[in-house]
Amino acid sequence: MENLQIGTCKEVRGKKTKGFLEIKLGNLKVKIPIFIISGVKDGPTTFISAGMHGDEVNGIEIVRNIKETISPESLSGRLIVIPVINTLGFRNSMRYVPLDNGDINRQFSKKNPKSASEVIAKTFFEEVVRKCDFGIDCHDSNAENILLPHSRVLNSKEAPEVAELSRIFGTDLILEREGKPGMLAIESYKKHKIPVLTVEVGGGIKIWDKHVAEGIRGIRNVLIYKKMLNGLIDVPIRQFVLDYRYGYRAPFSGLLDVKVELGDAVKKGDVIATLYDPETDKEEGIKAENAGVVFSVRLKSKIDTGETMFSVLHFKQDKDEMYALNAEMILNKEVLQSIIVRPTKILDTFLSIFDSHYNMLNTIVSEKIEKIKSYFR
Repeated sequence: MENLQIGTCKEVRGKKTKGFLEIKLGNLKVKIPIFIISGVKDGPTTFISAGMHGDEVNGIEIVRNIKETISPESLSGRLIVIPVINTLGFRNSMRYVPLDNGDINRQFSKKNPKSASEVIAKTFFEEVVRKCDFGIDCHDSNAENILLPHSRVLNSKEAPEVAELSRIFGTDLILEREGKPGMLAIESYKKHKIPVLTVEVGGGIKIWDKHVAEGIRGIRNVLIYKKMLNGLIDVPIRQFVLDYRYGYRAPFSGLLDVKVELGDAVKKGDVIATLYDPETDKEEGIKAENAGVVFSVRLKSKIDTGETMFSVLHFKQDKDEMYALNAEMILNKEVLQSIIVRPTKILDTFLSIFDSHYNMLNTIVSEKIEKIKSYFR
């Protein structure tokens, strides 16, 4: 494994080094911080990045923790760590690059970059992504919303390696999407077959500690799976793959008062929020169309017609069977030497509002988990 250099950051075998990737944008020089954690043993090269959108802070906190807690002595291979890509946007709490109001995560298809966001995307792709075997790019919802932690993947048939990483990451939810041209995850795989897993955790320009902890655990799961770290992969016994988010949109503009929190279980007909228009004095209660678990919540109280107020992972209950309406359930029943399973939090939360079914299924799940744990005793 030859020593690597990215910008001013020079790899030293068995050490953690720091430098900058400097990008000239007209008369302005932008510095992106780069860290290389070089393991004492050979292994894959991967990048872990955050802050591609300047108003998304939870990914930055996840990456900071990974940088601080993984030592060269425990690592096989190398980690390229980028806590914040869009430094200009971060300074101004802006999603986009302020010089051109461009979204970096739509610019990775440009062959001849001209604008600031295009140049940043091209430089990052060539200097970091192209030098890696795979990557994890961390995001959160944005300034106005918060999301349950989940991974986002391309069509599993088109990018099976990315789908594989999404399951190993180990969140209860996986969102499968087509994506848009110019996205890092799409272009890296299409052009060079480099799998990049996109992770979404939290939002609202606020650090959510319990959700950040899920992101940290997920990254460690992937690194263990890739044999870069030692340990046990920790995944839920059930995971749900969504092909879309069922969002409740505001029927009119006004003040939104959400009555539930992220991850709460709701029954069909429960009032999840109220919407009030002070100009017409109109008020309306927004009810759950089906039972389910709250997947995303708008944090900003002023809302316009058609904007998403919240989204719910809907479930349906038929006798002794429960199934998600807009998601496919995966059962992680395989017993592997390096994998342990835990209860699925989102399903436990939902079943807790139906006591008899919860007690029945919770007993079954507990018995399965104890049986699996016995393999490691």
